[in-house]
Order: sequence, then C-alpha cells, then structure tokens
Amino acid sequence: MPPEEFDLEIEFTPIAGSFSFIQQFPVAGRSITWEYDTKPGKKVQFISGFARLDGKAVAGSLESLKLDLPLLNNGTRYRSRIEVRRDSLRVLLDEKELRFWQGDLTRFSASPPRDDLPDPQRLVISTVQRAVTFHKITVYEVTGRGKVLTGGTTANGPP
Repeated sequence: MPPEEFDLEIEFTPIAGSFSFIQQFPVAGRSITWEYDTKPGKKVQFISGFARLDGKAVAGSLESLKLDLPLLNNGTRYRSRIEVRRDSLRVLLDEKELRFWQGDLTRFSASPPRDDLPDPQRLVISTVQRAVTFHKITVYEVTGRGKVLTGGTTANGPP
C-alpha cells in the first residue's frame, strides 16, 4: 500500500493485441483507474484517461484523451508515471505529460469491487486483450512510508 503521495512508474513493452492497459492505484481511500487505449464499442477512436471521474467511464468523460490512433504501439518500450498528490494527479508517458488533473479527489467514485481484488488500497496493473512485458515497476514515496501487503493475487494466482 503506497503512502498518501507517491509516484507509480512502470516500464513496459506491449507485444501483442491493441486494447487496454490499466493501472489502478489508491487515493483518498478509493481505487482510481487510469486506462490507456480503451476502445469502447466498435468506434475506431482510442480513449485514454481516468475512469469514474464524477461517476463517468473513460469514454464518457470530457477530461479523457480521445485519439484516432493508440498511444501505445506493440514492440515499443514505454515508461508510464502517475504522480499522486493530495489534490492532484499527473500522468506522463515517456516524460510527456498526458494529463494533469487538480481538484477534490473524492470526485472519483471507487472502482467497482472485484472478487479477486477485494482491497482498494492495493496497486493493480492489468491488461485487456493485450500482451505486455513488464520490465520494471517502482513506487516512489513522496510523503510518508508505504506498507508492503501480503496475500495479493497475480494473473497466475497468489504471488
């Protein structure tokens, strides 16, 4: 469980597929989700952004990035960083700022509960119809100290 303020940095390479790469992280007692390259329905448009801001899905949020092409290309190595602060969230991809959001973090409704991820205080990294190689995942503590939790799950079961 990360501290109140932290940076989540992930180095990864998508290798197959073309759908979502998802990062969930705890903020203000809830799990917030950032999604890369979600494709709602049969639209050609790719959407990246925060889920459940003011209760809206990424596709329905005016604050999401709506692009004709995906942000992530197979075979390319990336570094994603999410900076979590008391009153703001900032997402960078390869040091380029994609989104800066500032305001009341309670505007985010909690991610829906899942049987395999019952604790909203855990970091979650997942993909949908996309194979990804993870090179490095780092949590940088900005204020306070995080806590290592045991008993989590992975795609292949308990760690």
